[in-house]
Amino acid sequence: MITGSLSRSVAVLALSFITLIGIATGVVSGEAQEEESELSSAERHNNLGTQHASRGDFRQAAGAFRKAIQLDPSMTIAHYNLGLSLARFDNHTDAAFAYQSALRLSPRYFDAWFQLGLSLMALENFGEAATAFEECLDLRPRAPAARFRLGQSYWMAEKWSAVVAQWDSLLNESPGHPSVEIIRRELPRAYYNIGLDYQASGEVEAARDAYEDVLRLDAGNVPALNNLGILSEATGKFDEAVGLFQRAIEIDPGYKSARLGLAGTYLELERPRDAFEQYQEMFRTDEDDVQAIQGLALCAIKMGDRDQAMEWVTFAAERGNPVNALLLRAFVLEHNERGVRYGDGYDDQSAITVYQEVIAADPTRAEAYYNLGVVHAKAKRWTDAVSQFDQALAVDPAHAGAIQGNQEVERILKDQNTQILRVKRP
Repeated sequence: MITGSLSRSVAVLALSFITLIGIATGVVSGEAQEEESELSSAERHNNLGTQHASRGDFRQAAGAFRKAIQLDPSMTIAHYNLGLSLARFDNHTDAAFAYQSALRLSPRYFDAWFQLGLSLMALENFGEAATAFEECLDLRPRAPAARFRLGQSYWMAEKWSAVVAQWDSLLNESPGHPSVEIIRRELPRAYYNIGLDYQASGEVEAARDAYEDVLRLDAGNVPALNNLGILSEATGKFDEAVGLFQRAIEIDPGYKSARLGLAGTYLELERPRDAFEQYQEMFRTDEDDVQAIQGLALCAIKMGDRDQAMEWVTFAAERGNPVNALLLRAFVLEHNERGVRYGDGYDDQSAITVYQEVIAADPTRAEAYYNLGVVHAKAKRWTDAVSQFDQALAVDPAHAGAIQGNQEVERILKDQNTQILRVKRP
């Protein structure tokens, strides 16, 4: 699953320096000289700073604005101009302090809030940046630049629903704003991430709605097509899942997750030959692909050809990790002649023997303990099953299958009014 993100580099908007009194370039004479002479020393230093800034000398400008502030700490515009100068040579920490000083003097100073937000974004302080842009919108509710940056700050904080709310509003209120092009490009990824969050929490319909919003904005979005396919397959809508996976593969033939999903759905539909073709395509791309080899072995079983399945096991042993090959052998042995995993008549003792070989070769393979536990549970050997699930958890305390396995065994035994005494480990 894929998660999308914007670049963390935040371009500070080039805004003109605001002067207390406009100063013309060139020689000041006559009435202008008289007006200049009436300025305070702080005002003259502020205007000197703007002259340095107009030449691109922002360090000199910062020095002049600091002098103005020293002479008149209440001069709001000098604090603001100091922040702009500091930001231009990437001193965003001090720039933020300068904007905050301006805001203490003038709490409703829109430009100071906006520039504070940009500096906080540059410092990757996205929560406080969002607060600054929210203040901007309180002052000017239809300010598109502030709404865009608020959405951007929410993006960097991974608050996807908040991103969508701000950027959808901007599209409706200011469709001609320059940020619209960026928004139209990035908004599908925000909806996609909303879908991921809903999918992870098991809210299937909300996840589907989010992925469909992605496709509304970008009909060829392969990750959204793939995840919709996964949701459709998981809810038994197999024909719909096939169509979604096929569309994803048509757009991007190398998108492995969609090909795996399509193969798995074909198996659910009892179409092992179609699934075999998908696994073969994966195998042609990468002959070391464990999932492809396992899928080919499973398809061979379901097509009634256990010998071919074992040939794939042999191939895996020759090509890769011998422990992985043993796991694949055990996987094949877990299926009966009709290709049903743990189905009637499968050779559980042979599977147990192979899993024991895996554990002897590599005691850290949690999946071997877990699968061995499942084999015992299918045979209602509850004590052995729990022992293996506990072993899996000793290797991987977060192993979801082992946790669920123990819970399921405990539920069954509770119904039978039976209790298992666990072995105490040193």
